[in-house]
Amino acid sequence: MRRFTRQLLVFLLMILSIGKLYAFDCRGVFYADNDVFGKTDRFYTSGLIYEEECAVPKDEVSSWDYKGYLLGQMMFTPSKLNQEIPRENDRPYADLFIAGMSFYKVSHNRRSGYRYYIGNIGASSGGNTQQKGAHAFFRSIKRIRTGFGDAADDPAGWDHQIVLYEPVVGVRYDSLTYYHDRRVALGYNFEFGTAFINGGLALHFQLYEIDHRVFVPNEYSWNMYFNFSVKGIIFDATLEGSRYYLNSQNMDFALTKDQINPLIRRNEIGFKWNLFRYSSFHLSFIREDPAVRYIEDPGLISKPPKDWINELTSSQRYGRMTFEHYF
Repeated sequence: MRRFTRQLLVFLLMILSIGKLYAFDCRGVFYADNDVFGKTDRFYTSGLIYEEECAVPKDEVSSWDYKGYLLGQMMFTPSKLNQEIPRENDRPYADLFIAGMSFYKVSHNRRSGYRYYIGNIGASSGGNTQQKGAHAFFRSIKRIRTGFGDAADDPAGWDHQIVLYEPVVGVRYDSLTYYHDRRVALGYNFEFGTAFINGGLALHFQLYEIDHRVFVPNEYSWNMYFNFSVKGIIFDATLEGSRYYLNSQNMDFALTKDQINPLIRRNEIGFKWNLFRYSSFHLSFIREDPAVRYIEDPGLISKPPKDWINELTSSQRYGRMTFEHYF
């Protein structure tokens, strides 16, 4: 399983290297999501994604204007990390690794295209090691600053993640149309595959005009933006487990349809700085509805603690750092 993930990574890096040989007007984007801005590690707790896209050379016959590649990992955890066996009704542990390719068409006021990806949900994606390593790092920083730091908040239930190992495939379509000198945009998307089936609508605002095509930013400029979106969920393997891998030992932690929030709203406010001639940095703050709904079991003798129910059903907050480089 781990060998498969390593081979997938090596294959993607080879594709990236070949792509750069023929690159003409390219952009590389690195996203780092983390819920450090929230009170606890819970739900969508961390994400690392790298995307690269290049303009198709003018002498190449293609129906696409840009082609790209992506590599990413996303980790999800319950609302309580210090329990070895997660509570019923809580979000399961899940770890997703994906690699894929993207193809976009671009006009004066519209950008649309597809992402095709393959990947893995399960232990071989490395979420257990990475999250525990990150906690150990921040614990050492805290110990240096305050003299205290223990492992009470370390994730204890990764051995019970919802799917131990499952290859996934999928496709996502995105469309974004700009108005008012590209200061306002309306978008929609849908995704279909063995891991996710969903669709969404989005509304974007930004203070200053920014070209939605690959471009070299103006030196030392800045911008501010607001994004509002809603996503409808039909299927999510990180919540429901697998429809196709029936031998998973951890399917007892899968949620039922009535425990899953079918409509998730997401609000984002962000700032962008073009620090150098060919680089820019974003910092945004995101508030999102929880993916889980609490359903009370009338057969329970004792109810769960009220503070846990409040934490389970309260909105999630996390931050996103984005670094863009143009070459």
